[in-house]
Amino acid sequence: MREAWKLHRNTQVTWFVLAMAMFKFRLRSPARDHQTDEARFGRLQNFLDQMIAEIDLERKGLGARYESATADAAFLLESQDSEASTEANRRRVDELTAIVRGVERRMKELTRQKDLLKQLNDAGREFQKTTAAPPMTAQPQAVGSGA
Repeated sequence: MREAWKLHRNTQVTWFVLAMAMFKFRLRSPARDHQTDEARFGRLQNFLDQMIAEIDLERKGLGARYESATADAAFLLESQDSEASTEANRRRVDELTAIVRGVERRMKELTRQKDLLKQLNDAGREFQKTTAAPPMTAQPQAVGSGA
């Protein structure tokens, strides 16, 4: 049984090699593989850069909201010292305090995300540097052509 399997397996391999030789099956050149890898990593880096830019944009908007909320809260707190404090003003200060805390929490999360994306981008660049460029003279070889 084992001998029959070996014969069957050898026959399959032989037919495969013959088929490749008949159709002049060619392996891609190392230069082409390198070009494909470069394009793939370029797309990855562009995607990561785009995500980092989105985070920066969100942080900019949050920064404006933070500035506005802290300025409003400071104004309301100052007016409480000079005039009789109203319940509405106290509620508004509490709302603004919640906004400021929410913005601070979100900014920390965005910083964590940005740090991760930068690490991924840096790791991709390092990996890409360690991938050696193929020799430019390498030509693909036809399988089974006898050359």
